[in-house]
Amino acid sequence: MKAIIEFDLDDIDDKDSHQTMMQAQDMKLCLWDISQEFRKICKYTPDDMSEAELKGWEDAREMFLNMLGEYNIQID
Repeated sequence: MKAIIEFDLDDIDDKDSHQTMMQAQDMKLCLWDISQEFRKICKYTPDDMSEAELKGWEDAREMFLNMLGEYNIQID
């Protein structure tokens, strides 16, 4: 099975779409790195982090993962 995607690089909208597609792998890797940073902070909480700060990180991680789910973005 093959998929051929064609862009008219003289068309500004197609040019933007092409650029987005070309950066898709980098964006996915960036999202993966962000998710791993959230995981690391929540799992290996520094001793000097308050409960309130940890709760904030956990809430931010949950929001991030929920947003990935809402957009059907699979990063693993």
